[in-house]
Amino acid sequence: MDHLENDMGITIDELVKQAMQLSAAEQAVLSDRILELACPRNQEWEAAWSAECKNRIAACERGEMATYDSDEVMNKLRKKYGLQ
Repeated sequence: MDHLENDMGITIDELVKQAMQLSAAEQAVLSDRILELACPRNQEWEAAWSAECKNRIAACERGEMATYDSDEVMNKLRKKYGLQ
């Protein structure tokens, strides 16, 4: 499948080689745009998730939510599942 050719006669391998010439920032933008082609964003979902994030941050700042140190959580999980 890597050698599929599009209407312009460019293979996927050639596109990947060109992408590898881009800076990391440009590759990130390209990746985001390709993902958008494959999975278009749902504006309603993004707005709802943004509001939920803002609500959670505000609740955390008001002291209404418990917080946990991420390193401690990951260490506990590694121990629990024998990954250390």
